[in-house]
Amino acid sequence: MAFEPINTQEEFDAAIKARLERERAKFSDYDELKESAEKAAKRVEELERAEEARKGDEKRRAALDKVAKETGVPAELISGDDEESMAASAKAIAEFAKAPAAPQMGEAGKFAGEENGKGGAAGSMKEVVDQLFG
Repeated sequence: MAFEPINTQEEFDAAIKARLERERAKFSDYDELKESAEKAAKRVEELERAEEARKGDEKRRAALDKVAKETGVPAELISGDDEESMAASAKAIAEFAKAPAAPQMGEAGKFAGEENGKGGAAGSMKEVVDQLFG
């Protein structure tokens, strides 16, 4: 087979037609692959955000457990987003828990034990003092 030079555009197109079709076939699924790659990239972003949130939750939980252990306040009662605010919350709860209870009221305007004329004014004052100071 001897070499024959190409003299016209039609001869050139015919000579490379098969080669062009093979090359175009390589990229025929480009749009599908591009869409799949975009979906995969979005999924990776979602997973990365979820991982960051999980790490943040673990860090918050560790700080919460640490503050609860240090203060003796149950973790369920402590609020805050960081260790400093959690410690302040636990301190306030602990101080509140140590505060004496307010005197218990019986009927409207009367202290407990004062109903039906029992106790009188002196008795009710003694009860108030006893309830406040133990």
